[in-house]
Amino acid sequence: MRSWIPIVPVVFCSLGACAEGASVPSAVDGRSAGEYGTSSEVSPGPAPKGASGGASGNDYSGNTGGTGAAGNADTQDAGGGALASGGQDGSAGPGTGCASHTECNDDNPCTDDVCGGNAECVYLNVEGACDDGLECTTADSCSSGRCLGANNCADGQACDLERGICVTCAENVDCDDNNPCTDDICDQGTCSYVDNTASCDDNVDCTEGDSCSAGSCGGGAPNDTLCGDDNVCTDDVCSSAGCQWSDNSAVCDDGIDCTADTCSAGSCVGADTCGDGWVCDTGGGQCVEVDCPSLLAGSVLFEGHCYHFDQGEGGMLDNAHGDWDETKSYCQGLGANWKLAVLESAAENDFVNQQIWDYDGGEPDGNWCFGHRQSGDVWQGVNGEGIGQWASGQLSGGGDDCASMVWQSSLPSSGDNWQKVDCDWDDCGAICEYTP
Repeated sequence: MRSWIPIVPVVFCSLGACAEGASVPSAVDGRSAGEYGTSSEVSPGPAPKGASGGASGNDYSGNTGGTGAAGNADTQDAGGGALASGGQDGSAGPGTGCASHTECNDDNPCTDDVCGGNAECVYLNVEGACDDGLECTTADSCSSGRCLGANNCADGQACDLERGICVTCAENVDCDDNNPCTDDICDQGTCSYVDNTASCDDNVDCTEGDSCSAGSCGGGAPNDTLCGDDNVCTDDVCSSAGCQWSDNSAVCDDGIDCTADTCSAGSCVGADTCGDGWVCDTGGGQCVEVDCPSLLAGSVLFEGHCYHFDQGEGGMLDNAHGDWDETKSYCQGLGANWKLAVLESAAENDFVNQQIWDYDGGEPDGNWCFGHRQSGDVWQGVNGEGIGQWASGQLSGGGDDCASMVWQSSLPSSGDNWQKVDCDWDDCGAICEYTP
């Protein structure tokens, strides 16, 4: 013989006062209703059954009946306690939305209280031991989000719901075990319980067609669509514990035409698809060309990159700024995305060459540092780019570990290509490059 007693606490209180219309427990466990806070609308507890009756259960909602449908206040069906507005059915708790798990606390030991990815409270059924607070039950455990205890009374007596004592039944209702999956029978003062196949509610809001089996409410077919959170960046799944959401990496659309979008950490994140020298205007959704003058006075745009030439007195190029480390630091000090220029093509080399001639008024004597030796004959720019445009015979062999353009009036062709220099050479000029 079994008698199952659900505990479904559904009181939501803040700062000592319960929300408008929330149910407050009656004094069924030694505490008065006032100890749970006050409310302008307190649901009454179950009517006393007297010494001859009493279901072996303890209902903290203050009402008899089953778990409520999602979002409905105090909805009942046969069996356990009523569900206050929001709560263990997987819908949001009191109020609209949540920011942390603690805001979703439903005081029910048989649920995990989670603030979901859609900022709504989710209550996941858990299993394990619990305490229904009744002396006349034993082996209390969580089932379908409720604390159920087995009748511990001898000789077929009933467990009185209000008083927690064993009593002799006079009618079937006295044997009520608050389990919708048993038919409760009183026969000559003795309670007996017969499993049925009635419809029930497994307290998982995303299952359909729940029915009783072997004295317990079995979950019906899961329906993932009932867990929809309108977020393409989460996978919405109905499990035996309730709705669960997990982040995915699906393709999405952030509504901006110049980004390629994928999901990350539950949000749609767009990556700029505009080429070098262009940036995505997130307001207008169009690629716009980088405006070098707005970045730094004296900058020049070429093939999607901005170049800044270190200028000395009279607007001439400062061709003796310092050694390789100093020129590199100068460029990085201009701001984010600035670096010492690396010339990766003949066209880029010719552009810089022409700029130096223009700035220096046709007298481009001086040195401008660019890259450094990585190992052997492998050279890199400051960000690891490969570099080229070497003067004849300069690339091979050991020796100097930095690279420079060298212009000498006596060697007009020297400025067309790269030369190896000592990294401590302290008369390099700085030509800086900005990549948006």
